[in-house]
Amino acid sequence: MQRSTSRISGVFFILYFALFPAASAFAEEPVEPAEPDSLVIAGHFEISSPERRALTREYALSHYGLDDWRLVEPSMLIIHYTGTDSDRYSLDVFAPVRLSSARGDIESGGEVNVGVHYVILRDGSVWSLLPEDEMGRHAIGYNHRALGIEMTGSSAERITAEQIASCAALAADIAFRHPSLRYIVGHHEYMEEGRPHLAEFAELRSDYPPTVKRDPGEEVMSRIRDILARDYSVVR
Repeated sequence: MQRSTSRISGVFFILYFALFPAASAFAEEPVEPAEPDSLVIAGHFEISSPERRALTREYALSHYGLDDWRLVEPSMLIIHYTGTDSDRYSLDVFAPVRLSSARGDIESGGEVNVGVHYVILRDGSVWSLLPEDEMGRHAIGYNHRALGIEMTGSSAERITAEQIASCAALAADIAFRHPSLRYIVGHHEYMEEGRPHLAEFAELRSDYPPTVKRDPGEEVMSRIRDILARDYSVVR
């Protein structure tokens, strides 16, 4: 009886793979990134202006040798947290065109204020600040190559599950719309030795070295990357 059952099973599998030859190779096929659902932008806190673009152009020329304020074919997405638990302040800090005198750590780099493309508030709502084709100021050595996302939060522990889910969804949306995007990194990772994205680094001024960062932290980035891989087939 056992021998007869084995013979029948063998015949079944031979017929199955004869009828469906692609089935055995299905798992070997690369998985294309899934198109994310339409991302809802909760609000626009526009910080772009002719004056900011002019100052950004000066910054880009000084640091990258680029006489332009435009961000063309971004290769990176850098994720940060704002250092405050206030949603209001997380937006307002980017509003001035010129850098605050309180930013003595980076004031030698230029007059243009810090700026990113998106801020994610504590409830997970996504706010747009800069157009994606405009350079921000959020990561020394990479602003000419990188889009930037900030999440309201004073520490990694203060980042909410809603923010992490929204950040992953936004990152997937950006990756889908920008085929040039190769790297999604946390700010704390931006100067880590051995990282492939270091090939994108550029800084003409030896008196303006990168600063040490700890946001958003390994745990936050791990959770974001897990969602990107699981729900959107995005691995960067």
